[in-house]
Amino acid sequence: MEYRKDYKELGLTREDLVEMYRTMNLIRNFELTAVDYFKKGIVIGNMHMYVGEEATATGICRALTREDYIASTHRCDGHLIAKGADINAMMAELMGKQEGNCGGRAGKMHQAAPEVGFMSANGIVGSSQTLGTGYALYCSMYAPERISVAFFGDGGGNQGGLSESMNLAAVWKLPVIFVCENNHYAISTNVNTSTAL
Repeated sequence: MEYRKDYKELGLTREDLVEMYRTMNLIRNFELTAVDYFKKGIVIGNMHMYVGEEATATGICRALTREDYIASTHRCDGHLIAKGADINAMMAELMGKQEGNCGGRAGKMHQAAPEVGFMSANGIVGSSQTLGTGYALYCSMYAPERISVAFFGDGGGNQGGLSESMNLAAVWKLPVIFVCENNHYAISTNVNTSTAL
């Protein structure tokens, strides 16, 4: 079966494609700069890369409004940038500076930018699924025009919270989208050795 569609059939213009390409390049360049600073000791804490996954964040966030909510992972930079967060504040956060988007206290894995609907990143694998479901519950109760997106990796897909969150979202008909960004490794464990399906 062929699912490929022309970008015009998707309601996109050439300018939309150029803007999406710019976003992907911005994410890649931010990540490469951050890892360079990390190697030099300027960025503190851990450095979990988002390189290679830029298209996912760009495409998903392009379809969202600024008010829609995101629950992210420890690989949050791409989501933040695609959602429209201030990259200068993001880099300052990675450096532990007060000008950071969380005052230099969140580091890489726990950033937030509520002004663009980015409610949380989290270092606990699989936690974004339950958080994203909670944001969707809020949407259904108080902001029915909004939705929630829960990003998680293939390692997070093996956490019990995923099936619980999906079940609750289905039972309560919550406006949440679960996005698995499968990079084939849960830290150093290949997906083929830990996941049957």
